[in-house]
Amino acid sequence: MLNITDKNYSQLTAKERVNLALAAFSRGDENEISRLKRTCPRKHYTMIDAEYIGSIEGLVWVVTQFSEMCDFSYNKIILCEAYIAMFTFLNEYPQHENDDNLEKFCNAKTEHVSNLKSVYQALSEFCCENKLNYDHVIEWLKISPELASQYDEYLRLEVDSTREFTDYVKQKLFYIWQRYTPN
Repeated sequence: MLNITDKNYSQLTAKERVNLALAAFSRGDENEISRLKRTCPRKHYTMIDAEYIGSIEGLVWVVTQFSEMCDFSYNKIILCEAYIAMFTFLNEYPQHENDDNLEKFCNAKTEHVSNLKSVYQALSEFCCENKLNYDHVIEWLKISPELASQYDEYLRLEVDSTREFTDYVKQKLFYIWQRYTPN
């Protein structure tokens, strides 16, 4: 049997060490896992403040989640508008008239506009509670003029956000934020 010493272990590359650790984990070899950890070279690092970096990374993930939720609502609104246009067209012909479907999609569009407004309201409250400038966050989100204004016409509609959905979104944003920022 090959006798591998601690000196041999200290010469392993990080990738070799990871593969050996995975093999040890898979067979439940606690001694090997311990030996790999004990013989791992020690290094010292200097880095930017972890709280700052964590907050920036957390904010990136918060705005990513916010953007995904906006896109989801926006795409649902666009889909509802397509159905509304189709049923409006079909209703011009008595043999295809179906006011129930038209009403169903009008109501669904209103709900998705409300959800879109709730997502914005949740971000506003999230920013306020975390002492972040909401306007700066919104500006940061604007990657291009097209993306920046795609929701504007829907946000101006006379539809209210809902407290329940706003709270749901805010809870999701806080959950993400707390994973990256120390308390």
